[in-house]
Amino acid sequence: TAYEIRNCDWSSDVCSSDLKKIIQDYEGESITHISGDKGGWTKFGICQLDIDPTTGHLYTESGIKNLTIEGAIPIYFNKYWLPLGCACMPKALAIEVLDWGINHGIQPAIWLLQHLILSSQNDGIFGPKTLADLKFYLQKNDITVLINYYADYRSKLYSHWGLESSQKKFLKGWLNRNESVRAWALLEAHKED
Repeated sequence: TAYEIRNCDWSSDVCSSDLKKIIQDYEGESITHISGDKGGWTKFGICQLDIDPTTGHLYTESGIKNLTIEGAIPIYFNKYWLPLGCACMPKALAIEVLDWGINHGIQPAIWLLQHLILSSQNDGIFGPKTLADLKFYLQKNDITVLINYYADYRSKLYSHWGLESSQKKFLKGWLNRNESVRAWALLEAHKED
């Protein structure tokens, strides 16, 4: 089946329920400061290394503690959804790319996508060339294969990171999250089919 690329709808209304699900299910509402986590105080996956859009400065401890889910959604939209190009992807793929972008960074998430679709553009930026290559790839390939390749790569990288003693405590959570996101993305792929 050829999967259609969505019209690139850049409004936050289109993705707010997906962003809310990722934030609630995978980032969590609790306020944490885990030893070994370089981000400092964290809530909804937003940490003290992030810029507070209301002040233009790094988040303070109180800024993190007072953050609401409604305040987190536009941050995720602007920080991840837009630069990752998720508005142009089938929802199933957008879920997988979005979660990796949140968990590992925008450029690595796009670079992996570019690598897996054999894009001639391997710069970690989602632009017109990557979009054209993605369209071409999805005309010829099953999206579930791409989702599985993407998730498999994540598992391998997490397992490698888990070899470092300071990161070992995060490995089980990383792997569980990856498999849960894979299952969600594959479910969405079957709905789109």
